[in-house]
Amino acid sequence: MRHGNWMIVAMAAVVLPACDRVESTVPMGLEPATLSPEDWDGLWLGDEGVVAITVTDEIAGKLTVSVLEQTGRSATPPHELETAEATVRRSGDWLFANFPSDESPNWAWVRVKLEGDRLIGWGPSAAAFRSLVSRGLLPGRIDDVGGSMMITLDPLTPAQDQMIRSGSEGVLMDWESPVVLVRIRAPARRPGATPLPGPKLTSRPERPPRSP
Repeated sequence: MRHGNWMIVAMAAVVLPACDRVESTVPMGLEPATLSPEDWDGLWLGDEGVVAITVTDEIAGKLTVSVLEQTGRSATPPHELETAEATVRRSGDWLFANFPSDESPNWAWVRVKLEGDRLIGWGPSAAAFRSLVSRGLLPGRIDDVGGSMMITLDPLTPAQDQMIRSGSEGVLMDWESPVVLVRIRAPARRPGATPLPGPKLTSRPERPPRSP
């Protein structure tokens, strides 16, 4: 699989290879995130289909993500199951999902937020990070790759990491286009474990009575 693309399938094109991109020479985040399989494992539904997530290393923040990728109308079979590894790291209350890029030895990344049975992702704003790198506020370089800009971040100091999260230099994430996955199946409950809550369903509001 094109490793920079699994998040596209899993989170409906957060990172587009044909567009300007933001990558990092090391995974984003100051420290590994501790992941609970009870919170992360299961089947997640997004606009592009179903994603299976499995925690492989709770302490190191390692995930395996499997997606059913469309191979084309004429292909047999028309879908292909692909799997990729992700590293989740933490900076303060932010989580970053990092995955190997398919176009370089670097890491592509998105900010993710887990809210119960919803997993929300936001991609970085290439224009904003390009400005920060060109002004010397963040370490890195800007390259023209096939007519698209590749912004590559070098390792950040804690102060630079905080600058990204604080918003002091403007809007750095694509907050207007979040991608949401909803967990539709939680992992099997172990004997004696507390049952996991499923997705909350809300009833439709009652229609007001018609006026005579």
